[in-house]
Amino acid sequence: MGNSNKYVIEVFCRISLFPPQTVKELKQDLENNKILINPLTYEDDLFRNYINISKIKKIQLDNTAQKYLCNKKIMVMVLNDLNILGLLTYYEYLDILDKISTGLGWGSNYHFAIVTGMTTFGIDIVEDLIYPKIT
Repeated sequence: MGNSNKYVIEVFCRISLFPPQTVKELKQDLENNKILINPLTYEDDLFRNYINISKIKKIQLDNTAQKYLCNKKIMVMVLNDLNILGLLTYYEYLDILDKISTGLGWGSNYHFAIVTGMTTFGIDIVEDLIYPKIT
């Protein structure tokens, strides 16, 4: 009869607090090796932000799941941060979600998602993804 799981979703947004860097600022960072010295800045920042907000939102997600008798839970980040969008690929987002799932250790009933509305240039992969994949 198909998948009998019932899902609850908790959504939160990440919006840039500062305008994106200009081309001039990016070139200056490259010339000063600032980007090369700290290559994981964007991934680490997104990872830490997702973890911190998820820990706060978990009780709300769990309470809603209990109220509506849901056995599966999805934490979704809508990413609208112009300082990150376009700098990470589908595979980097997937790796971040894998690390989030492992880092939180909440079990197999929890899924984690990032919605960007972007596509990876040249390979037509939509960068909206969920981990672990729902089957």
